[in-house]
Amino acid sequence: MKKYYFVTTKTENNKHFASVIKVLENENVLCALNIDGIQSANLCPTRVSAEALAEQWNTQYKNNGTYLYS
Repeated sequence: MKKYYFVTTKTENNKHFASVIKVLENENVLCALNIDGIQSANLCPTRVSAEALAEQWNTQYKNNGTYLYS
């Protein structure tokens, strides 16, 4: 079964957090991405690239003081 990886950004009170969501090929994407506060969902070709992108975004959020879980 094929898997797809999305990097999502959740926002609360102008603070952000990026995470990786795995969606299976037979799964409803809208249901899988039904997350409170979600602002974006970017499709990535592999799990490794999705995790790297989420880590990069979270590092940027930490550096500019807008990380949700600081």
